[in-house]
Amino acid sequence: NVPKPSQTSFESKIECGWKGGTKLTFANVNDDTLNYHYNQNDHNSGMVDVVFTIKEEPHERFTRHGNDLHTSITISYDKAKYGCTLFITPLAEDVEMPIMITLKAGEAIQKMKKQQRAERRQKRGKEHDVETKKQYHKSKKDEDSGVFTIRVKGRGWPKRNTKKSSSSSKRRNRRGTNSNNGAMEKGDLIVEVEIVSNEKAERLKKKKTKESLFT
Repeated sequence: NVPKPSQTSFESKIECGWKGGTKLTFANVNDDTLNYHYNQNDHNSGMVDVVFTIKEEPHERFTRHGNDLHTSITISYDKAKYGCTLFITPLAEDVEMPIMITLKAGEAIQKMKKQQRAERRQKRGKEHDVETKKQYHKSKKDEDSGVFTIRVKGRGWPKRNTKKSSSSSKRRNRRGTNSNNGAMEKGDLIVEVEIVSNEKAERLKKKKTKESLFT
């Protein structure tokens, strides 16, 4: 007769900063039903390691690369020209403060053009940069759209503490030095900001409002 499968529960705390692919091992688990698969004379019969692999579900606004989080936001040309404050809801919005990025008048446009120049130099080589720059200003003089990135320090994925860093921290604490008051170190938040025309920004706003009505 085929034995009835047993039901066993496992409990463990998922530590802050664990990533997808992290393995959680319960060693030497004794399950009598496993004796059917092993030699009854084997003293290790029924003793196994049970391993769970953590899977990261995709997030609707953030993607993770190492300890950095990446997200994107779109602003109109007018906001880029006259300045604005970007509000980004953090990954753990129940325990984290909102992320605010203030852009002064014209700052976004300067950042966009600076990144475009850097990308052109990387793509075509420094020897063609002067000629490319002239062609760029002739052909894209009135262009009001583009992309640039902003790095927000310490607002990314929590960094998992290793045993080595944890023990060294304890040694520093015993000597009476500051241990950053228990604050967890995090990676950075990389925000890709896209500047679009005022007309496109308005269309995107209406589309987003319409979608929210049906969700």
